Amino acid sequence: PGLAQRRAARSASHEEVAAALPPDTALLEYVVLSDRRLAVFVVTSDTRTDPFARVLDIEYAALSRQAAALHAACADPRKPYRAAAAALHRRLLGPVASALAGKKRLVVCPDGALWDVPFAALVDPQGRFVAERFELATGFS
Repeated sequence: PGLAQRRAARSASHEEVAAALPPDTALLEYVVLSDRRLAVFVVTSDTRTDPFARVLDIEYAALSRQAAALHAACADPRKPYRAAAAALHRRLLGPVASALAGKKRLVVCPDGALWDVPFAALVDPQGRFVAERFELATGFS
């Protein structure tokens, strides 16, 4: 509370964020809750009163290793990456796929090890890169 009082800017409410988003955009906010749980909140202009959220049972250490491995594979053209990119897509975007229907833009706010995930390179179940389906931006929480 003391820090919040000293800050020059105030945090926007869920309703304010939802109202500011274009109809074709979704904001994905990832939050590491514990060493075994990750939350993802999806905010769209359609979720002004009821945010879409999922708590994912993911071991954080394993997620960190997967994120680092994909990041390293994408940095080296000799390394295979598709299996790792598909696995992370299933874990991170699969559980919120229904909330992304009809969207063409994603604003991803990663947390922790997810800062190392190249979301554009994730591969969906149809074999497409996320960047082929969505315009992407990264934001801070």
